[in-house]
Amino acid sequence: MTHIAYSGNISPAVWLSFKGNKVPGAHASADDDYVYEIENECLFEWDIVFNTGSHVHHLTRRASRRNRYFSASLNTYRNPPVNASVLNEILDAQDSGTLSVTVTMKIWYHSFFRHILHEMRQTVTNENNLANPSDQAAVLGAFRRRSGGRYRYAREEQQLRDIPAMLSGFDIVPSGGSGPPGVKLYIYLKVKENLATADANNVTEYLVASDYSKVNKYGRYRANAWDASPPPARVPTIEVCLETWERNLWQYFLNYADLTRGRHLMNHIVGQGRTRHTRGGGQLEVVREVRNGIDQLLITANHWGQRREDRTTEAYQYQMSNIFGSIHQSRWRASPVRVIRKLDDMHTYNLNDHAAFILQVGCGHCGEHAAVSFAILCALHGGGMSALLGSIVKSGNANIDHAFVVGGLRPREIIETTIRSSRNSSGSVGDAIDVWNLRDALTDAGAGTDGYVCDPYLDPSQIAQTARALLASLNSARRRSRHKDTDFLWYGDVFPATPALSRTAVASVRNV
Repeated sequence: MTHIAYSGNISPAVWLSFKGNKVPGAHASADDDYVYEIENECLFEWDIVFNTGSHVHHLTRRASRRNRYFSASLNTYRNPPVNASVLNEILDAQDSGTLSVTVTMKIWYHSFFRHILHEMRQTVTNENNLANPSDQAAVLGAFRRRSGGRYRYAREEQQLRDIPAMLSGFDIVPSGGSGPPGVKLYIYLKVKENLATADANNVTEYLVASDYSKVNKYGRYRANAWDASPPPARVPTIEVCLETWERNLWQYFLNYADLTRGRHLMNHIVGQGRTRHTRGGGQLEVVREVRNGIDQLLITANHWGQRREDRTTEAYQYQMSNIFGSIHQSRWRASPVRVIRKLDDMHTYNLNDHAAFILQVGCGHCGEHAAVSFAILCALHGGGMSALLGSIVKSGNANIDHAFVVGGLRPREIIETTIRSSRNSSGSVGDAIDVWNLRDALTDAGAGTDGYVCDPYLDPSQIAQTARALLASLNSARRRSRHKDTDFLWYGDVFPATPALSRTAVASVRNV
């Protein structure tokens, strides 16, 4: 039959999509039936081969700045003009079941973002991740620092050859006049179905790396209008593109983060702490061993006014911390930390899965460092070291945006209050906050108990190692001069959970 009643040339719109795999150790919400939509001009060349059984036809596209062959209104690709008779033969073969399709394409991406994806999807049982990769030079070679804290990213190209595909559908929209009709071709790449697992994973990585590169280029604004609640009256065009790119990126992290391997990284650090104790290490020595183990496997992924990574002894992590700090400040939506937090909001991660996910990604802000510290110390506590470690509190400053873990003592109560100080950088005036009184907890613990602090985010020289020393620093002359002296810490969680802590509501507490 004749699908297209037109004899001239037509520039068809082409939609591409595919499914990828998920690793066996992925989160329970991972979905390998998720359809990745390819709507990215990083795909600049293709050769789509249609074998009708009697003829072989090629739809070829090579985009340039002058000829984008991309429809902004449809947010998809356009092929250069092809005669309607060719399209009719392709559609007839589709109807008769004789059509076969393969796609060869060329894409580009910034290799730095592919390294993030590649390190995160490792399944080999070792202690490598983005913070501790097997090839640091390759990662560092993917970017170059420019003046003003800006970065230039190395560009890579890949040719993906002969991917089996299918024409999953088509639409023909009459022109309403004498011009050519609109033709829409929907092509599904059989990546998951027909490629070997390793090849399918590589193809997925390359295509999502191109999306990730676009998120980094255009994701300037911290809020995403396409996902806002309530939605804006008008969603900017770039946000329509970002929705596809970000959804693909999030799904990749969800499907390819091997939490089983992340728990191996956790257990590696737990083993370091246990070994230190076996060799005679006391409470502070064990906590310090845990702190150092976490520090080796997590990059501090934002700028902060205190020393974090050491420029000499942690040269690789120092450079990575700087580039992630720049991304956090100017391209937050491209930060892996944003992806971690977004997925944690969307899905249910338990304590250990959350820590495993963070370690598998290999970077975090202070909150992620504190979450991993809390999970690992809880694991040691439950593994026969309860007497040594005592109660463990996921905590942080109550009037500065910084999280860490305090242990060896237990809060007397949880105080429910609100932020009253305009100097509080952890939130806004009027925000609800749970706090606990460190001075009261030390009093209850007795004169011989100093407690401990675990903070792998900051350099050890920047924070007190004991809870008693922390209390002194909270009330230092410098803090008093800034009206930030206080006995209170932010409260996040406690282990063991029993006996349950009582809750008391108060209107305000000092300098919070």
